[in-house]
Amino acid sequence: MNEAAQRASEKLLIFLPPDLLELADDWKAVFTEAAENSDCVFFYGNYTVRGETGDIPHTTREDIGDITEREDWGPVWAVNCEWLNQSGGLDEIHHRAAFYDLLLKSFSRRCHIDASLALIAEPPGNKDTVALKSKLFFPGRGALGGFSYLFMDKEEESHIEQVFYNFLKRQHVWLEG
Repeated sequence: MNEAAQRASEKLLIFLPPDLLELADDWKAVFTEAAENSDCVFFYGNYTVRGETGDIPHTTREDIGDITEREDWGPVWAVNCEWLNQSGGLDEIHHRAAFYDLLLKSFSRRCHIDASLALIAEPPGNKDTVALKSKLFFPGRGALGGFSYLFMDKEEESHIEQVFYNFLKRQHVWLEG
């Protein structure tokens, strides 16, 4: 992502999922308008999932400033290239937590776009298993919510911790001990 931001000729770097079926007709205008807000550097929005029962709109949650939240930002998002370059880019040493690093660096400068930006395919698999994993991996979604850290491998856990510690240091709230 760092190299892409350095080579970019436009203001925003847009990220699209591999299972993208189509972008909203007005996606470019929506992102362009959102990017006019100079307080924002990370942009994300709602999306639609196409499944057996038709198209189901999904509202991506509003950013409430939870610095521990690493998931569920929607399948299509964008970052301001100039800001990313000026901020030093993403932590390449802790690459397993690159997206979390982006979220922490853009803390308090993220903007939710209240429109469906994309149409994606419903993930394959047993719906009951997918629902259980969703409750398990995403905080606040059922009795088991918020325990994703129990299922990480050691390298990923280490990368996430270090990216978080680096954020605390940038905020001048890291206590050496």
